[in-house]
This record gives sequence, C-alpha cells and structure tokens, in this order.
Amino acid sequence: MRVELLTTMAGPGGSYQPGAVLDCGEEQAINLVQGGFAVLVVPVAERAVAPPAETREPLDHDGNGARGGSLPGAASTAAKGARRRAATSRKG
Repeated sequence: MRVELLTTMAGPGGSYQPGAVLDCGEEQAINLVQGGFAVLVVPVAERAVAPPAETREPLDHDGNGARGGSLPGAASTAAKGARRRAATSRKG
C-alpha cells in the first residue's frame, strides 16, 4: 500500500520527511494511518488524452489546406494582387 507521511519518520529502513510517499506493507500502512502519521495514497486513474487537433493553415479560408480562398483563376486573390502590382508599377 502507498502512504504519504504527515510527520518525519526514521528507522532502520531510512529517514523520511513529511510529504514523502512510501510503499509499505498493509499492516504498517494501517498502523501509520491509524496513528495519524500518514494518509493513504489513492491511485489516480489514467486519463484519456485526446489526439492533437490537426493544424490548419491560418490563411486557409475554404478548407482545402492551401492559403487563400476558393475563387478560381483570374478571380483569385493572388491574381487580383498580381494585377494591382502590375498596374501600380506602370504608373511610376
């Protein structure tokens, strides 16, 4: 059984400070708990961990995994940007 000590304990097996968790026999554990020297440590059930969420491109607006929107060809954001850059470079 596992117990957590509330007080200092020393003996032939070693010395332990308050808060130490020990594995000991059932009889010794019961004696320590009944004497107010320790408390039983209840095992914590393992928690299920969800798998990590899929990472998504922050600029993916249509869910296809790529940057940008879903407008095809000449209507796409990239094409509009290219046209704007070309128009501004002609002005100068």
